[in-house]
Amino acid sequence: MTNAPRLRLGQTAQKQDGRRIGALLMERGHISEVQLTQILSHQLSVPWVSLHKIDFSRQLLNLVPQELADRHCLLPIYVRRIRGHGDTLYIAMDDPTNEEALRACAAYAGLPVRPMIAPPSDIRSAIRAYYG
Repeated sequence: MTNAPRLRLGQTAQKQDGRRIGALLMERGHISEVQLTQILSHQLSVPWVSLHKIDFSRQLLNLVPQELADRHCLLPIYVRRIRGHGDTLYIAMDDPTNEEALRACAAYAGLPVRPMIAPPSDIRSAIRAYYG
């Protein structure tokens, strides 16, 4: 099935169900969680990140408490120096539009924060593995 019929199926289901179209398409097996994450990355102009090659050091994890990571489904990815802004914390999130979560991370870490997007199941697995 090409993308157009899948999209129409998703739009019809969304009208009946009320949930986000991406979640419905994923639930029905039309797209994978990774595909949905990549689509959202493109739509939102937010970088997509794979968590499989990230070095989650204790120093990095200490920038975001586990409670905050659990509540907002997010993880600190790395700190990079940005010209004119200084050190900036990059966060992998399932919802990079969540301004409340971004503000909370910035306040706790004491650094500006930039969002990235990753599959929610990968984020939750990493939280269990690295904060546990």
